[in-house]
Amino acid sequence: MEHTEYAVTDDEILNALQGLKEAQREIREIMQGDDKIAASMSLAFFKGYYDKLPPAVAQRLDQIAPEAVEHITPATRMHLTGKSLKRFADQLASDAARQQVIRAANVYRKKLGYIPLGPDGYPMQAEETDADGHD
Repeated sequence: MEHTEYAVTDDEILNALQGLKEAQREIREIMQGDDKIAASMSLAFFKGYYDKLPPAVAQRLDQIAPEAVEHITPATRMHLTGKSLKRFADQLASDAARQQVIRAANVYRKKLGYIPLGPDGYPMQAEETDADGHD
C-alpha cells in the first residue's frame, strides 16, 4: 500500500499535528460512550493525520504506539468497543500522548507566529500569554 504524502512545510506539519490533537480529543470523548461508527471514524482520522507527519516528527511522539497506529485500519473494520477500543485509546490518546502532541504543535505554532495552545488543546487567551505569545 502506498504511503500518504508527508507534510513538508511548517504549515502542513502544524495542520497534521492539530488534526491529530483533534482526533485524540474525539477518541477520548468516544470512550465516554459506545458509538462504534464514531470510534472507527476517529481512529481513521487519527491514522490519516499521523501518516502525514514526516518520520522525524512522528518518531518524537513516543507516547503514541506506532504498532497501534499500524493496526488502526484492520481495527476499524471490527468496529471496536469496550476493552478493545480502550486499548487503542490508551495507546493513541492517553493524557501523556495528548500533551506531547500539544507541545509539538506549539513548536510549530511559535515558528508561525500563532498563539500557543494551552493544556486543554485550545489557543490560550491573550491574558495567559506575554506580549511575545509565550506562556
